[in-house]
Amino acid sequence: MTHVTWLRPDGTTASWSSRAHRKHASRLSRPGRAGVWWAPRRASWWIGVLFAIGSTCFFVGPFPGFEQLVGSGADGMVFFVGSICFLVSGYLAYVEVCGHALWTRERTLEWKIAAVNLVGCIAFGISAIASFWVPDAGGVLALAASNWFTALGGLCFLVGAILLLPESASADAVETDGAEL
Repeated sequence: MTHVTWLRPDGTTASWSSRAHRKHASRLSRPGRAGVWWAPRRASWWIGVLFAIGSTCFFVGPFPGFEQLVGSGADGMVFFVGSICFLVSGYLAYVEVCGHALWTRERTLEWKIAAVNLVGCIAFGISAIASFWVPDAGGVLALAASNWFTALGGLCFLVGAILLLPESASADAVETDGAEL
């Protein structure tokens, strides 16, 4: 179970979300505590590690000096390894929110964040595949697809980041009102 909403005896609605609970209860994200750097039994740790590796690949891969150092084929492989890390981390985050691998009927804010980030991960994956073919084919179409899907992935991550702002504000409001479970 990842999300429960119920009617209280006084007529107000209350809800509980496993993601919000995990984020508040987790030693990784609880404010005011020292961070934990090794927690491989937590899904959130793997999501962070894989996202960090993917981000590093997409940070290093575009540098012209890096491509000249390792060659265009290896450079394309760096993007591909980044696409795999992003896809797995995005999928883990989506499953964490939905509780299963399929589409959910409840379109909560946290679902929207996970879904748009997963779309961004898929776009980066398509970009990586297109960039892997650019060195061999050298085609303008593959280069355009790579650039377009990289931009789409970045846009999705931007939207996901912006959607985190109201999620964080609503979590603060719940804590302030004393309605937290």
